[in-house]
Amino acid sequence: LRATDCIIAGNQAAEGGGAYRGRYEDCLFEGNIGGGLCCAEPALGGGASLATLTRCALRANRVSQGGFLGGGGANGCDLRDCIVEFNYAESTMIGDRDGEGGGLLGCTAVDTVIRGNSATFGGGVLNCGNQGSPLLGCTIEDNVAFDRGGGVVDSNLVDCTITGNRAGDLGGGAVDSTLTRCVISGNSATLCGG
Repeated sequence: LRATDCIIAGNQAAEGGGAYRGRYEDCLFEGNIGGGLCCAEPALGGGASLATLTRCALRANRVSQGGFLGGGGANGCDLRDCIVEFNYAESTMIGDRDGEGGGLLGCTAVDTVIRGNSATFGGGVLNCGNQGSPLLGCTIEDNVAFDRGGGVVDSNLVDCTITGNRAGDLGGGAVDSTLTRCVISGNSATLCGG
């Protein structure tokens, strides 16, 4: 599938609420839901999953009601010059189903803005840039983790800016990550604000 200049909004699937696989350019993914169909299945990629996104905006997407909740904005995607904002990896009160990667989970990204996203772990980014392609030249700002890693958890970043993120417990800016030539400022947490 290849799509250009499209609006993908208000859709729902267990994985890739807005889109699953394919190439998307100059598209808006808004208000899509990953999960919510079967509580035993993983809920992944509210906006998109396993897709290639160029100059796209992922806004107000979420994952909820699944056996694993991850990637409110995107899961396993390759992003270039995108905006990922106000996405949410919802937490449930059933067992240990905590939301992970409010903005991105397991993605690669270049020149992408990741802001205003939230999750229990990794409000902005979780487990990204670890497969040989670090997040490069990205801005991670104003994200919130209710537990740890307001901006970034378990990720590899180069030449990025991590600013204004918050965590309820540990690592307002970044935790368990590799950062090279990054700017870390104005983050807050109970422990290890930066």
